[in-house]
Amino acid sequence: MKIFKYRVAIFSKDPDRLANFYINYLGFKLIIKIDSNDDYGYSLELSKGYKIWIARHSQIKSNNKDSFRIMLSLYVDNISAFFNSIMKSKNIAIIEEPKTACKGILGEERLVGSFLDPDGNCIQLMELIK
Repeated sequence: MKIFKYRVAIFSKDPDRLANFYINYLGFKLIIKIDSNDDYGYSLELSKGYKIWIARHSQIKSNNKDSFRIMLSLYVDNISAFFNSIMKSKNIAIIEEPKTACKGILGEERLVGSFLDPDGNCIQLMELIK
């Protein structure tokens, strides 16, 4: 088996609210919104060539009850500026402010911070320390 592409999908009972969060707070770009009888959701671009699908799913009835099972990890260029801006918002649950991780591993040392999206999914931001 040869894997040639991947896509992350986040399903929600309210994909509109979730897509707005990813667009307005994380700066993702709306590529397309699909609204048909069989499908409802948003294709968002994180950065060139990296997309995420946020959509309605008939089996999703509530927010995520196990926020830490899978984390969306995003590498960013300025984690401190982002956390300083979102800390002013009362709508975002911050799990951990940026701290150093992977100490002593050459090329892997980074700042890591995490927060929850409106559905309770954990997002982890990382900034490599140079």
